[in-house]
Parts: sequence; C-alpha cells; structure tokens
Amino acid sequence: MHAFFTKRSNNNEPMELQKQLNLFSNIHHAKQIHSDKVIQVKNTLNLNPKIADSLITKERCQSLWIYTADCIPILIADKKTRNVAACNSGLEGIKKQIISKTIKRLEAIGSKKNNLIIAIGPSIKRERYQVDKKHFEDLMIQITGKNFMEKSFFIKET
Repeated sequence: MHAFFTKRSNNNEPMELQKQLNLFSNIHHAKQIHSDKVIQVKNTLNLNPKIADSLITKERCQSLWIYTADCIPILIADKKTRNVAACNSGLEGIKKQIISKTIKRLEAIGSKKNNLIIAIGPSIKRERYQVDKKHFEDLMIQITGKNFMEKSFFIKET
C-alpha cells in the first residue's frame, strides 16, 4: 500500500496512521537533509530516523515514511519484486539526482525500470515557492542538456 497524508490528518504519527489503516509493519522514517543519500532498510524494528532523503526496501511488512513541505514526495513500487521506495525530492535533491539514484538502488536489489510504478505526491504551489532563474537554468541543463534560453526551448508565461 502507498499513501499520501496531509497535515490535516488528526494524528499524523506513523504508529497512529498504521492503526487507523489496520496495518502492522516495521516503521522506518528519514531525517531528511536535502541530499542524494539513499538507505536500504531491513526487516527490523528501529524507530530511530535514518539520515537520508530516500528509503528503499525489498523486505515485506516494512513501512517507509518521509515528510515533505515544499519538496515533492515520490513513492515507487516494483509490481514484480514488490520492492518499494519513499523519496523526498526537493530542489537540492533533484540537483543531486536523488530520484535516479533511488531507481538505481532499486535496480541493484532486483528491480527493473519497466516494472516500476511511480506516484508523485502533492507539493507546494508555484505561486508560493519561486525558484530563481539561475537554479532553473542549471536544473534544465542537467535534465535536458539544453539551456532554456536557447530558441528551441522556452517557457510560456501564464
């Protein structure tokens, strides 16, 4: 099961939410640091936060939790192996390729890209979070290999 919860939930602690959903699993959560660090969690109960921005596992009955504010939560599941990941993807993480590094780690534990289902969760609205032009240009060059100022690539203002 994959899910996104908002701060409007009555109690947003993992143990309480699991009880409400009648789930019983080992809880793993991250102390996010806006990095490219991916940690693979094992089949053990350890409530201490992992210092990372992405958690993956191939073990059953594991609950992976991330918290986001202005970042984008990304949940990934392999429909064949049932490997899963929870990724906190903000501007810094994207620049450090957190998403592709998470997928590579999933591949390292047996997943194939063609079998992945990726869910992108809610995030902050554009009008509430502005990215400066330099960060945008750097990101577009990293993703597309092109500078958005080139004639072949432009931004339409709304």
